[in-house]
Amino acid sequence: MSRQAPARRLVFAFGALLCSAAPAPRAAADAPEQSTSPRIVLFASGPHAERWAQVLATRLGPLDRDPVANAEREQPSVARERMRALAKVEALLVEARRQAAGLREREALASLAAAERAVDGLADVPGVSAWAAEVQLQLGAVAAQAGLTSLAEVAFRRAASLEPGRRLLPAEAAPEVVALCARAHAELAAAPTGVFALQVSTTGARVFLDDAELGGGQVRARAVVGRHVLRIEAPGHRTYGSFIDVLAGERPALAVQLTPLPRLELARELTRAVRDGQLVRIAGELRAAGGRGTAPEIAAVLIAETAGSVDRALLVRCDRAGCRGPTRARLRGQLVLATAALDEAELAHARAWLSRLEREPVTPPLPLWKRWYVWGGAALALTAGALALGFALQPEPERQLRVEVDPL
Repeated sequence: MSRQAPARRLVFAFGALLCSAAPAPRAAADAPEQSTSPRIVLFASGPHAERWAQVLATRLGPLDRDPVANAEREQPSVARERMRALAKVEALLVEARRQAAGLREREALASLAAAERAVDGLADVPGVSAWAAEVQLQLGAVAAQAGLTSLAEVAFRRAASLEPGRRLLPAEAAPEVVALCARAHAELAAAPTGVFALQVSTTGARVFLDDAELGGGQVRARAVVGRHVLRIEAPGHRTYGSFIDVLAGERPALAVQLTPLPRLELARELTRAVRDGQLVRIAGELRAAGGRGTAPEIAAVLIAETAGSVDRALLVRCDRAGCRGPTRARLRGQLVLATAALDEAELAHARAWLSRLEREPVTPPLPLWKRWYVWGGAALALTAGALALGFALQPEPERQLRVEVDPL
């Protein structure tokens, strides 16, 4: 390793101390994770599914009626361990600056190499291009201080392609190191570009190159040759991220298919199990999701079947311990879910009960003498006859003849 003059090394050491206050991305290591409270997933089928969904929601509380659609709308988030990894990168950068300020270039290069390895595994995190550029920038500065000019030039070119707006400030390094960084930016501005097409089959996908959004679906990207960060996001799916080296000219097209998030995978598996009538499979899917520790909590899965009568429904409740039921529910009765293990024979019998239509009880006709209109008509007729007889039997008034003679 070649050595610089003591004065020059002390000048750069003073600049490295100032560099510790230089702007750098911050890692929100204490950012809270998104949590999902335990919920009940409801699969209701039959002609009266909507009516019974409302009844069950009233009696049991909020229900997830469409788990697949809800999971497909879930936005990807940065996990806590990813933020902790960025915090580790930040700590390594600070340590490398202190080591460089103490003229311990070998140790500083080792710290920056560890930071570079950590950043390479975080390409799916938004804003990581700025972090990678910062690591390369400090790597170039320390390499130049140690006399490793070739390594410094490569690092500065990578930093320029990842974050063109970030370059060494005069207070961060010796003048010749700052000039070497500026020359790398100037060369990159005149460098050729590369073109590549990207095809993403996932609905709602968004493509980012160095945190600049390019669009979604089918994208044709043009970038300057060098190191870049490609990131693809889509609701309900894991974020794809990768460091890529863009070469000059037209490159072959890239096809990317995103992996569903655990919640979406579980929702699809539960839907298939219910659709295929494999209820015993539900408990296994819930146990597997809980064992992975990646899927959000689901308290239970409730399967409601309806048939001809709106008054009846057949309920089966499944959780990690297994399926229970069936429960024969009625609209006007109290809802008490069965706690016994699901029995296939009892389930078939309950489905027969669900499909059987009960006839309304037939009320026998009243006898003629009990009908009100018969007695009402008879009473009316008797009243009219009595009145007529009374008028007929009334005595006629006596008549007298009176003659008056006029006098002549």
